Formats: sequence, structure tokens, C-alpha cells
Amino acid sequence: MSFFSQLKAKLTPKATQPYVSGFKNTQNGLGEKFKALIGIQPLIDESLYAQLNDVLLRADLGVTMASELIKSLRQKAKAEKLTESQQLIDALSQLLREPFIPFELVLHDGLNIFLIVGINGAGKTTTIAKLAHRFTQEGKSVVTVAADTFRAAAVEQLKHWSNRVGVPCISGSPQADPASVVVDGIRYALAHQTDVVLIDTAGRLENKTHLMEELAKIRRVIVKTAQREPDHVWLVLDGSTGQHALKQALTFKETVQISGIVCTKLDGTAKGGSLVAIAHDLKLPIPFIGLGEHLDDLIPFDPDAFVYAITQEASP
Repeated sequence: MSFFSQLKAKLTPKATQPYVSGFKNTQNGLGEKFKALIGIQPLIDESLYAQLNDVLLRADLGVTMASELIKSLRQKAKAEKLTESQQLIDALSQLLREPFIPFELVLHDGLNIFLIVGINGAGKTTTIAKLAHRFTQEGKSVVTVAADTFRAAAVEQLKHWSNRVGVPCISGSPQADPASVVVDGIRYALAHQTDVVLIDTAGRLENKTHLMEELAKIRRVIVKTAQREPDHVWLVLDGSTGQHALKQALTFKETVQISGIVCTKLDGTAKGGSLVAIAHDLKLPIPFIGLGEHLDDLIPFDPDAFVYAITQEASP
């Protein structure tokens, strides 16, 4: 059974629908191009490899990732004695799936602490609001913490979203020490036996040293106040920036112990292929992706549905 057939067999229309609609532009750049190549070049030759490499680059997988995929594809074609372009593209789809690490979010009893990091403008605050909405829909109590105290607009935005979702937001005075706001937030959550606390942080990559020191201090006060490390440290990336988002992620990973990636603004972009490079280079799971602006548009990431959506046009 081909890889395409395996995906079709395991996925339901309900599971794939958000991905098919959300990754339409990426699918136009991958699946439809793959389908065109199959029609033009039914048999494998050197020009087919070159054209596949070009398609991967246009989908923003990056030079290194595209080169590695083509190299692995050549090895796979030789080992499995593939001769037809349809077989080759099926094998390529399988390779696109491999970098993704399985992830299932399970909340434990007691307080679950989420530290959310990322540069300003990546969608951090709205992601926190969407997570708060998701958890409250699941019957969990939630509190948000506005620890990006250097930007008054960020604090007000989180307050607005928290009010809209119907959860309390802990904030401090303007220019307050972010760590002190986190302490207040954790203490509030513990006192009210809250299930989830979502902590917003500043994202100033222009001064990595200060960023590292600030986030390290926040982690220390979390440990001191809650008697343990945060359960999740998630980096929010703007997926519409493609390879630029990957560079930001690598910079953050140098300074912060990230445990997962949340990729936003993927609807409307043709750069969804960068998710493959992000998973490959960071070796981290992708718990959620953002495929729209509504509160329900943050969905658990399903690698199978993602690969199916972006390559389905080439499916036999």
C-alpha cells in the first residue's frame, strides 16, 4: 500500500478539512506542482529531481532541508527500485512526514504552568487567548499572566482577550518587574486551585542577553513559587514568515529551554512547508498551529493531516 493510501485510510474528512482549507496556498505550491510533474515526466530522471528540489524551495523548506530530502529520496528510490514519478512523489511525501515528533497534551491534576515566549508580533497574546478558550471549553479553570510589562499595549491586549474569554488576567503596574508579576500570577492560581496558568513574556531578540536573563529569572521565580519547573515552555512563531521564523526559533533555542512550537498565521501563506524544516532542525514537537483569527482556529497539530493536505493533489 502506498503512503498516500495509508494516509487516506487513517484520516477522516473531519480531521483533514481544517488542513485542506488552511493550507490551500501551500498545497497549490506542492501538491499541484507534484501532480503536474507526474503528467509531464511519468518516469524518474535527473530533471525530475531538479524540479522537485525547486518545488520544495518554493514551498520554503529552505536550501538545506530541500537538499537533504532530495538526497534521501535518491537513496530511497535506489533501495526500493522506484522507476515512476508517482512512486517517487509518494516516497517524498513519506519523507516530509518523518521529522514530526508525536505529541499529545495531557493536563495533570493541580496547576499546569505554560510559559509562552516569542518575538513581538508573532501572535503570542492571541495564542494565549486561544489556548485559554480551548482549556475553558474543556472545563478547566484558567488564569493569564501579563508579564510583558515593557509594552503597555501588550498588557492591555492580554487583559482584553482574557476578558473576552472570561478568565482572570494578573498584571502589574507599568514597567513592573516581569518576574514579580509572574509570582503574583502563580500565587493567585495556587490560591484559587486553578488548573492552567498561561504566562505571556516579552520578546526582544535585539538584546539576547537581556532576554535570556529575564526568562531565566522568570523560571527561577516559577520554581520558587510553585516548587517546580514550568510544565511547558512553548515558542510562538509567525508561520507566514517561513524560513525567517526558523531563524528566530534557532535564536530562542540558544537562550531558552523550549519544549514545543506553536506556529501561527499559516492560513493564507504558501510557506507552510517551513513546518517540515522547523520540525527537522529544532527536534521539537508542534503541539498547536493557528489557521485563522477566530478563537477556535488554534488546533492540535496532526502531521498526517498536514502532509495529506499539502500533497493530496498528487495522490493517485
